[in-house]
Amino acid sequence: MVDRRRRRNDDWRPGELNVKRQVVVNAATQDLVISQDTNTSMPGHVLWEVAVVVARLLDQGALPFDVAGRSVLELGAGCGVAGMAFALHGASVVFTDLPALVPHLEANVRRNLGPPMEQPCEWAVIPYDWTDTIPNRLRGRHFDLVLATDCVYHAHLVDPLLDALRAVADPTSTLLLVYERRDPDVLARFEAELKRAFKVKRPIPVHRLRHLLGDDLLFRLRGGDTPEDAEWLTILACRRKRADYNKFRAARREDGASSSAREVT
Repeated sequence: MVDRRRRRNDDWRPGELNVKRQVVVNAATQDLVISQDTNTSMPGHVLWEVAVVVARLLDQGALPFDVAGRSVLELGAGCGVAGMAFALHGASVVFTDLPALVPHLEANVRRNLGPPMEQPCEWAVIPYDWTDTIPNRLRGRHFDLVLATDCVYHAHLVDPLLDALRAVADPTSTLLLVYERRDPDVLARFEAELKRAFKVKRPIPVHRLRHLLGDDLLFRLRGGDTPEDAEWLTILACRRKRADYNKFRAARREDGASSSAREVT
């Protein structure tokens, strides 16, 4: 766990992240230098506060996951801050986003993590449009953690995002979804459908968030100190439901039996 009391980021103020061409974010023992394109309407070209929240929670040891040596897939990575924070804590990370955003994403990751094969943990950037089928490079791969930060904001993306989550998360994967609460109708629909396929829980009680994050991030919308003032932020940890897990294990056993039969013949 990193002592954040000694290292707080003074390069930006909450609500002003995406107005600068470049911003510095503290993550683990490194300052991430993030380039932004403030002249585009594509949200992935700028940094959003939720990614900083994830990096800070990871530094505090507040997320209930073993990170070092784990495989992480980030959906809608944007500038890549959340995934890079996991990489700095020892995870192998695959960053994904729309094809048009990949050059910007990869430039930020390479700038801060260096060439992928020269690091203790590997990283890769793969184009992934949720409205298309899962990329071949992701098909059949297992990820210990599937990460999505601030990916719930447009109604027309709810179904594609849910499809992507179901496609990339096997029953032994954990989903970490962290997002700002914007349109209540969009969120209600997303969360209802999410609970159909996944067991959903909140891994961090609201009363702990102020201690972990500080006033600058947690209460930056209303400026109060009640639990309701933290409602702008949702953190969910999800796993496939038991029925899916049983099917997954049965399929694994069948694959093993088929492999043994082929070896005998």
